[in-house]
Amino acid sequence: MKCVIVIKNGSGRDQALTFDREEINIGRIMGNDIMINDRSVSGYHAKIRLHNGQAELIDLDSKNGTTVNTEPVKRASLYDQDRITIGNISVQFICPEAISEHAMDQTMIAHSKGWNARKVEQLVHYSTDHVRDMIHKSFKNKSIKTVDSVRY
Repeated sequence: MKCVIVIKNGSGRDQALTFDREEINIGRIMGNDIMINDRSVSGYHAKIRLHNGQAELIDLDSKNGTTVNTEPVKRASLYDQDRITIGNISVQFICPEAISEHAMDQTMIAHSKGWNARKVEQLVHYSTDHVRDMIHKSFKNKSIKTVDSVRY
């Protein structure tokens, strides 16, 4: 599963980072996969785990906390298009292959209408393709880096 984290810096110079490893660490100091140089970010702030089509965010007892869609969390499932705050830094999680709440809602609606499994599968694939197209359009003229060890 390949995902993108977009670090928002407020001046329009967002940085997009792709990753497909099972786990990435985010924090302010060396040794993290993604280093964010901001005093509101703890040394080892949070980690994201990917497993079996699911994504999970884990706060590593950070000083300034972590939120997902404005809700403070210690541990939370992540879905495509979730907005994360790490300290004071805004991050968007983009992962069309992760099971999204939107796709689940669409699937539930489809089942309630009596659609067969094939029609439901087409709807979910359409949702995923639509999000993937939005990513490509959004970052058409911007660089997308692969996470190995990235300093922000």
